[in-house]
Amino acid sequence: MKRILLSLCLLCLFGFQACKEKEEVPSAKKIEEYRKGAAQGEARAQYNLGFCYYNGEGVPEGVLEAMKWYRKAADQEYAPAQLKLGDCFLYGKGLAKDDPEEAVKWYRKAAEQGYAEAQYNIGFCYYWGKGMIKDTVESSKWFRKAAEQGNSFAQHYLGLYYITEKDEHKDIVEAYKWFKIASASGDKVDEGMVRESARHMTPFQIEEAERRARAWKPKTEAAGH
Repeated sequence: MKRILLSLCLLCLFGFQACKEKEEVPSAKKIEEYRKGAAQGEARAQYNLGFCYYNGEGVPEGVLEAMKWYRKAADQEYAPAQLKLGDCFLYGKGLAKDDPEEAVKWYRKAAEQGYAEAQYNIGFCYYWGKGMIKDTVESSKWFRKAAEQGNSFAQHYLGLYYITEKDEHKDIVEAYKWFKIASASGDKVDEGMVRESARHMTPFQIEEAERRARAWKPKTEAAGH
């Protein structure tokens, strides 16, 4: 189980990378469109403008300015902005100190709208006790919500939950299934976890886990961007 322990260590360090967007640097014209829309109260434009300030894309980097626009969009129940505002509080970037409890508040708002990345983050916070009391059973509920929508980080953590929990929560067949599904993204860690799980399974268990993985289809629940 050394591979499992290594995976836990890596995910403890990099657990929130699923939330990192990859977007092209916006043009000056696009930023001006964001400003106009944001000034008119358009949540998506406010979010986009906040994103630019947070990453210093097309404008000087300014986390406090980013948070101002994220909050305006978040107050309109725009889930992506709620997620990013939570990130700001969790990491404490631009703040005197981090505030995990405030981060969890915003993650939960987005998660309850069905936003998969926020559901994953809530699961992560429960799993490691960030901003709340550690509760791996509760974390698994949120990981499942995100995993069912195709979030590979949540799928990986759900696999870890099933393989590391004790008694009635331990289920190596389900663990293999979720590692197998997550490995479709090409992640070498998940591929290794599939092999590691198989070492502790019977041929019948492997066959059943493979059947479950093949039968799985992603669900759509998330709030729109």
